[in-house]
Amino acid sequence: FWSVPLDPSAEEEQKQVELAQLVRFWRHPVHFFLTRVLGLRVDRDGAMLAESEPFTLDGLEQFQLRQQAVDDLLRGRPSEEQFAALAATGRLPQAPFDRLAFAGLAEEAALLAEPLHDLLTGPREPLAVALDLGPYHLTGQLTGCFAAGRVAWRSGRRKAADLVELWLLHLVLHLAAPAEVERRSTYLACARDGSPEWFVLGPVADPAPLLRDLLDRYRLGLTLPLPFFPKTALAWAEAAPGKAMSKARAAWTSSEWSRGEDADPAYAWFFADRDPLDEPFIEQAALFRTILAHRES
Repeated sequence: FWSVPLDPSAEEEQKQVELAQLVRFWRHPVHFFLTRVLGLRVDRDGAMLAESEPFTLDGLEQFQLRQQAVDDLLRGRPSEEQFAALAATGRLPQAPFDRLAFAGLAEEAALLAEPLHDLLTGPREPLAVALDLGPYHLTGQLTGCFAAGRVAWRSGRRKAADLVELWLLHLVLHLAAPAEVERRSTYLACARDGSPEWFVLGPVADPAPLLRDLLDRYRLGLTLPLPFFPKTALAWAEAAPGKAMSKARAAWTSSEWSRGEDADPAYAWFFADRDPLDEPFIEQAALFRTILAHRES
């Protein structure tokens, strides 16, 4: 199995951790190991470029434009100004379908922007982070903080990697934010029917050891591809008793009807010839049980 010994000369440097880098690691530990440690590149699946003007938006383009539309609504930007700006970029379909596409985006964006307004009161400047946790020194900036805590959102379906990032930054919030900032993190995404879906983390009694644990695993992930697969791990943790492995395998395995997490090309480098849903996977997936234990109803 792949492993890379820690360079003793770089040991102290590896204990100086940038918050942004720690977030990147935990969103996809295997991709991080492949690209940042081994220095390899993972190409996405190639796609043919359209030869004619599109009449509709593809999924990624729709997500990006909806994300922008929510930002514009939260800043109070008028609808016609939003449309003109998007049309000028050429990212909307050709007329007359541009108006139809924008109307759909605006309607979906409003469903998220409306509940977000109440949370985004008392905005805070980015908080400076300088934390000593055992041998580690964690530095960076914590953004998205308001009087009611930290707020994050996604104008699409909930992603498991977002929840890992939410948890990591929730622990940092506890240790770095001033006392008047509530120790609560709120994540808003879209349910399957387009309605708002909430995920709220409440106060953590002892956050420092939990953050130290994430740093320990990060350091381990500099020596080997850490078998933490966010989507599959979340399916395992959310499953009813006795069904954890079957739910995990369903999330991992691709079929003719759905794309599983195993389709990620980064995983093919290390797990193509072996079953990755083994004991080390379960040890890492247990992180999500800790996260779910701190979720507020």
